[in-house]
Amino acid sequence: REVSPCSTSETDEGREQSRPIFMKNKHYWDKVYQGKLDTKKFRQFSNAELSKILAHFPHAKIAFDLGCGQGFLMGQLEKRGMKAYGVEFSEEAKKQSRASEKIQIADLEKFTPPFKVDIFFLKFVLAFVCRKDFLRNLQPFIKEKGGIVILTPVGRGLVCCIGKRKLKEMCRWFEVVKEETWYEDKKKNRKLVLLILRTNSR
Repeated sequence: REVSPCSTSETDEGREQSRPIFMKNKHYWDKVYQGKLDTKKFRQFSNAELSKILAHFPHAKIAFDLGCGQGFLMGQLEKRGMKAYGVEFSEEAKKQSRASEKIQIADLEKFTPPFKVDIFFLKFVLAFVCRKDFLRNLQPFIKEKGGIVILTPVGRGLVCCIGKRKLKEMCRWFEVVKEETWYEDKKKNRKLVLLILRTNSR
């Protein structure tokens, strides 16, 4: 039986979530983008939401979307005059993108950015990263006054959720410029959180 990328997980808040093997399976994600599985559509930034985010980076010219899917966010950024690039796990997602030449196929945890950028975007991606030093390793590739934008479910019950402790540990090398809850389900103890990070000088 195929499992949704946001399926139920029997893990506790303080414990490291082990990601199902399908999360590392390119064929699974190819099926998702081919529409062969019953999965929810990926949430995109509205133009208003993106404008508020980019207001924190008024001089940004280059962005990299980590886990870019079909490149929708890249297209939004390019319409605003920015250069946008992406990295994605699924070949099918890249094929469907209008900017496939700017998308690199790679496992995020093994990916090394090819150049410095103003903003790294991670949207519904961070929960699938096991390495707690992942964000820290992006620091050398962030330009002055640049940063990282994260949109992620936080809490428990879904494999696409990241635990509060893990999120805090991954972000501790950065200054949290903005932390905003976009949606909260108190009964299920999870919420959707936007984080804007800048490089911490310590």
